[in-house]
Amino acid sequence: MTRIIFLAGFLLACSLSVGAQNFQDRQMLAGLSGVYVFVLPPSPAVLKAFAVTRGDITTQVELHLRQAGLRIIEKNNTNAPPLLFISINSTAPASEDCPLYAVSIDIQLLQVGRLVQTVGGPEQKINYHGVWHAHRAYLYGTDAAQMHFRRNVIEVVDQFLNDYLAATPKG
Repeated sequence: MTRIIFLAGFLLACSLSVGAQNFQDRQMLAGLSGVYVFVLPPSPAVLKAFAVTRGDITTQVELHLRQAGLRIIEKNNTNAPPLLFISINSTAPASEDCPLYAVSIDIQLLQVGRLVQTVGGPEQKINYHGVWHAHRAYLYGTDAAQMHFRRNVIEVVDQFLNDYLAATPKG
């Protein structure tokens, strides 16, 4: 029981929000015309416990982004749009004695960039690179998970939108 209390206290202490901390980070979002949303969900058992699917999360996030005025870009084989990558990890309760879920929600904006390597001759690599990041950790009891999980995903998406709107003047 002491271990559970320690874990709960530790996770609550770590549930700090990490987002764009300065003006330069926000400026990386200036001129962003839209994003492709990709959700990496937790395990099927956790999704079932939270009464949600990957499609539900994706739809909810895309709707929220559209409402804020950000275009959703469909990915195909010929384009490489900016990627809003949402990774959700969770532990599942080991027993009924400890009905707690530790949930990590991590959001990154990845954009295609070119890296030039000059060691051993010039070589260029084109790949996605992180330009913005936010993370939060939560601790849910079994009953509260269904009620709070969706709202908490949107809270982290709101961090992205706040920085995007701050970097993108209306006009």
